[in-house]
Amino acid sequence: MEFLRRLVVTLFVCTALWVFFYSPLFPLVRVKPVDFASDFKNETERPKRRSESLLPYNSSGSLNYEQFVALKTEGRIFQARGKAWEELFQGISAAYEGKGSAKELQKRVSSEYKEAGFFFYASEYPFNEIKDRLNKHLDVLYLAGSDGQYLKVDYRAYSHSDFNIGTGLTDYPKPPSWLIYPYRKYSLWIILTGIAFYILLPKKRKEKDSSHFKTRFIVGNDTCFVLLLIALPFIAPMAIMGGSVQIFFSEGIFLLPIFWLIALIGTWGFVWIMPRFACFEMKISDDGIRIGTTKGDKLYQFKEMEYFQWATFKRPRWIIIFAWIFVLAGRTGSINLLVLSTLTHTGIGIRLKDGTLFYIYTSNPMGQSVLNQPADEIAKLLHDKGVMEKEEEITIRTMGLEPVGTKGGYEMKKIIGSLALVSASVFGLSLLAYGNSITINFKSGRTVVYDQSEISSITFSETARPSLNIISGIKTFNGVSDALDVGTSLPPKMTGDLIIEMDVKPGASQQTHANIIDFNHRANEGLVIQQQGDDLNNFVFHIGNGNTVASITYRLQAGVWQNVVFQRQGTEIRLYINGRLVQTHPCFAGNIQYLPNSTVTVGYNKTYGRYFKGEIKDLRIK
Repeated sequence: MEFLRRLVVTLFVCTALWVFFYSPLFPLVRVKPVDFASDFKNETERPKRRSESLLPYNSSGSLNYEQFVALKTEGRIFQARGKAWEELFQGISAAYEGKGSAKELQKRVSSEYKEAGFFFYASEYPFNEIKDRLNKHLDVLYLAGSDGQYLKVDYRAYSHSDFNIGTGLTDYPKPPSWLIYPYRKYSLWIILTGIAFYILLPKKRKEKDSSHFKTRFIVGNDTCFVLLLIALPFIAPMAIMGGSVQIFFSEGIFLLPIFWLIALIGTWGFVWIMPRFACFEMKISDDGIRIGTTKGDKLYQFKEMEYFQWATFKRPRWIIIFAWIFVLAGRTGSINLLVLSTLTHTGIGIRLKDGTLFYIYTSNPMGQSVLNQPADEIAKLLHDKGVMEKEEEITIRTMGLEPVGTKGGYEMKKIIGSLALVSASVFGLSLLAYGNSITINFKSGRTVVYDQSEISSITFSETARPSLNIISGIKTFNGVSDALDVGTSLPPKMTGDLIIEMDVKPGASQQTHANIIDFNHRANEGLVIQQQGDDLNNFVFHIGNGNTVASITYRLQAGVWQNVVFQRQGTEIRLYINGRLVQTHPCFAGNIQYLPNSTVTVGYNKTYGRYFKGEIKDLRIK
């Protein structure tokens, strides 16, 4: 029954963790109000723009409001009529005005960007009425209310490929987690059910005057096994990937052999080893010591005992050697393994007349008694029964996988120890071979991580990094007036291969087309790193030769430092984020072309403003 109790707990805990990260990938819609009236007013008041303006609309023509709305919506309008639609319009309006009546809607906003709108399941009423108009990712529809209000509806359809290692769902802004993981609310109940089985399933009854391991010792060890050696390694790949099913359909699958091997070893210890301690019972009678374990009862008679002595239990030498190998190799967790290899316990060893040494654990590494009967009392009872005490203390090397044992013969614990060595060796080799990145710590305190898959060789030289310092240290840009002019000398030197490297921490809001660095570019000329319109922190890395352009678009995270390297190498441009190659794109073969006397600016555009909000650190160009 002890095995069954622990097996049930393991199944319930793993099921709860699986459910916690299970995402059925239900399609969502993101809804936010649109003020076409304000946009129309701003558009009509805008001064005439030149033909090369990057603005999406040239205001030189004459449009009325209805034509303006038709142009903006491109015919994608749904006349939302009915009580449900009216309540939706009223609720969203109240939420944007901060009224308390809209608290229910507040849980539908993204924690990353609260102004992004409200998320709903596409199958929720009344959105199921427009499902025929929204059937693929990023489809857009505008809802027209009866009072002239408009709501923009973005359709979000996710797949397993939308989940990446370390970031989970890559969509920005991320929907509320309860919509992505709708079954999390059941996880706690599943775990509580498992705990209920652990408590209520019958345990082995122990005699009143017998010696056995304390309940808190058993429960404490069970808890450590479940939390540290089962739950954590089982959930780690899913937490890193952001989904339980998704890990089988992505590059995250390589995490499973590493972490789930630990979880399997933890399950073996919890289900197979710990019942031996939970079922252990020792009773001293007139003729001997009766030991009860999961293997049954065995009587050691006093007349068969030669003497007893105090014993110190230490780990086998191979574990100590293995721990030092890990320490010298500089592997993560090696210190913990070294500490584990030095743990000692105390107990009593009884030498039988046939030469066998029979021993019993009585304390933990902190010197606390683990039995309900103190070791001194057990020693006194042995004295009273005529068993001689030997003053010399004995050292016994064992894995400590059983509460009692014998030395002599080929014991089960030796087989277990060998299996543990093989498992640990396999895991150790995987740790020594594992690692897909190289971390470089500079004297300035800056850290860069490079993906090994993108490195063919490493050469140490003085010119390994971009050589021209534009910004040293950290510079803050307020998004309104902060800017930096570099001058006109740089563009003539930047016509061929180039590297721009910096650490960037974008703000939570930006101006339209916010510029990180701009070489006074135009539509097909020059170089710029610029936000794509109003798409928050989605930056375009762009170069042009007067006729052809090459660009990469990538969304940076707000409020997070990211190492950014933009490279033009021959006929290819590349973007590295935190040392990982995230995108490449073909590039024209000739030189980059700039406008005459172009001024390089950081944090804004000299002609149009477009101020960047955030922080830039160590901007270098080569």
